[in-house]
Amino acid sequence: TAIKESKEGDPKTAAEKMLSLLQQHALKRMHTEDFGWVIYRYINNYDGNQEDYPFFERCLRAYSVVCGRKESLLHSSILNAVLKLSLRINYQFDNFFHNEWGPENLRKDDYQDNNTFEGKTYPSLFYRICNYYVERNLHFDIDSFCERTGKNPVVVANIVRKCWFWKLYHASQNRKGDSLWAMFNEYAEALSSYGASEWHSRVMNLAIRCMTEQDSRRILPFFVSWGHNFLESDWKPSTGKDGKEYGPLAVQVIKAAFDALKGAGERNNEHIDFLISAFSEAVKMVPSNEWQKRNLGRLYYMIGDSANAEAIYQDLSKVLYDKYYYWQEYAQLVDNPSVKAGMLAKAILLESNEDYIGDIRLDFASYLIAAGNKKAASIELERYH
Repeated sequence: TAIKESKEGDPKTAAEKMLSLLQQHALKRMHTEDFGWVIYRYINNYDGNQEDYPFFERCLRAYSVVCGRKESLLHSSILNAVLKLSLRINYQFDNFFHNEWGPENLRKDDYQDNNTFEGKTYPSLFYRICNYYVERNLHFDIDSFCERTGKNPVVVANIVRKCWFWKLYHASQNRKGDSLWAMFNEYAEALSSYGASEWHSRVMNLAIRCMTEQDSRRILPFFVSWGHNFLESDWKPSTGKDGKEYGPLAVQVIKAAFDALKGAGERNNEHIDFLISAFSEAVKMVPSNEWQKRNLGRLYYMIGDSANAEAIYQDLSKVLYDKYYYWQEYAQLVDNPSVKAGMLAKAILLESNEDYIGDIRLDFASYLIAAGNKKAASIELERYH
């Protein structure tokens, strides 16, 4: 019979016999399932030979007519076979999946990874579908997919993000500079709107690891595109595979972004506003970190918000009143020359190491000159030398 032949003999011959029965209107309803499995075995064994391609398409059309679109092991097996074939030949899998097969017919098992008795794990059918789109730079419409399937967009996006992470990871082994960061930016533009998730954070962690000194300017615009999407765990130290403890991912990112802002020749107010929001969150999540509060004050000053900037530094006086760098930074935030000079003088008094306060002496001397006290300014300049 055709069924036995498809299992033990020639799947193509078996499929031809089934199609002949269909053409002769001799296929009984009770044989519908058997028909589908015979067609599946042919498709699963089809090697992409161009001469047989018309027959392959004929089999798919016949399957759709006889078996229809319904959630079943057979229907998922057909999809899996077509997906594997699409990895070898130029086949329009996107059209087949969305318009002929129907995403709403994915079973619960199709979203689950497969575990073997040997302890190996094989990715789910849905993961492999997502990976097909990502690897071929095809747009996978998450919102449309979720409308049809009833799935949570955030959950689906995280699976797509996982595919992107591995694509970026493998690319980072060979690509650098513009080429690699173009991929990071493409990822962020496509997937940042779905909120925080494990794989979104892992992509950011990868970006930080890939960032060379020459790439430091790229992290700020990428962070803006990536969005305010930190997980709570991103604000806590982590232990690497090497057993070492690393600082919180979120803190690493905002520090790198702030350094990039300082190094930028031209200030972008949109970027500054974004960082103000990021540092405000950082102050709430890690309130003991004075460095974050200091930079938040500086950011407010950059946009002309002296009131908020000074309020933050006044509050910091409770813990940093005896640090020279606190008075040096605070001096940069006030406009009154005499107050500014007093703060610089305080900074000089608190630190004896001239390597740290040389620039402070220069600033202090310039204010003394502006105030008409050239004698005192001369003394500061002599100490600087």
